[in-house]
Amino acid sequence: MQTLLLGASWHQLFLISVAQSNVAIDWTEALLDAAAGRPRSMTSDDVKAMSSDASRVSAPVQRLRHLKLDVTEYTCLKAMLLFRPGNNSSRPSSSSSS
Repeated sequence: MQTLLLGASWHQLFLISVAQSNVAIDWTEALLDAAAGRPRSMTSDDVKAMSSDASRVSAPVQRLRHLKLDVTEYTCLKAMLLFRPGNNSSRPSSSSSS
């Protein structure tokens, strides 16, 4: 059950945790560093795609940081995310156990 909940929400939880940690990350640089190990060279389209990905990651992080939430508020936000009604994996199946 816990694995299902986490699997359905890990990317949002990651972004919330990054915002909470308040660590400055250059997402474009991080993605380019991660791509350096690729066997083929990067094209300009690859760089544009990574820049777009970096923007998609950094925008919600910046919005969360702007809210200046405290530890309790971040914890509540994570709990609401994990147990939201629309999360299909939050419904236990008849064969699962605690």
